[in-house]
Amino acid sequence: MKKTIAMNFQTLRERLGITQDQMAEYLEISRPLISYYENGERDIPLIILEKASNLFGVELTEFYEEDIEKAKQNFSLAFRIDEFDRNDFNSISEFVKMVKNYKRLKRISDND
Repeated sequence: MKKTIAMNFQTLRERLGITQDQMAEYLEISRPLISYYENGERDIPLIILEKASNLFGVELTEFYEEDIEKAKQNFSLAFRIDEFDRNDFNSISEFVKMVKNYKRLKRISDND
């Protein structure tokens, strides 16, 4: 499972054009640690996955998807990230988190 999570983490980051340095700055960790995560050499803590999922616009379960083709279809945003700084990443992440929470609430209310 660690390799699946690592591969999906890296795939998401690369699809959005985020460098390891940018990801490390956003997550407030070292760049080598990103490399360890993506190579499956270290487990990615849940808090890191949660923060990354908000930036990537995916649910946590997407990191566990073993079918890479299915996972790639689910990994999408309407823009690529090029010249963004940490404040931009934080703003995007907060917005995506609100959208994800809204979608969860909507599913709950639709089931009532």
